[in-house]
Amino acid sequence: MIEVLIISCFIFVAIIIFFFLKFRYNKYVKYLNNNSISLKNLLVINNEFSFYTNIRNFDESHTYDNSISYNNISCEDFLIYQLQYKKYDIEKEIQKVNINKINYDKYCTKISKIKNFGEYVENDPKLNKSYLLKIEKNFFLKIY
Repeated sequence: MIEVLIISCFIFVAIIIFFFLKFRYNKYVKYLNNNSISLKNLLVINNEFSFYTNIRNFDESHTYDNSISYNNISCEDFLIYQLQYKKYDIEKEIQKVNINKINYDKYCTKISKIKNFGEYVENDPKLNKSYLLKIEKNFFLKIY
């Protein structure tokens, strides 16, 4: 009976510690969302850039219906025909990729200029600065 009571107490203490740490973490996150200069700068940069997300893949496959078609059309001829037929679409997707690459290089350059970790609109002396900085850097990497 005592073993069950001891185990229950340990579980109860563990639950209390978990909720305390969760509450503390949420308090720090709320503070960072409202006061972190680096996260605000990152969000401004993220809103400044847009990337193409729907770039198509042009995998080609073809099955011949019968041996007559196989003798009349070679694989090379069929591929040339498909490339001619889809040339405009392929060039359009290549342009999207090139635009994404240029934008991504600009984006990375702007992101690398953000150096103001640990700077906040309002300082709260009650918060642990090293823990706050750790959470801020983790958030930065998640959003980046």
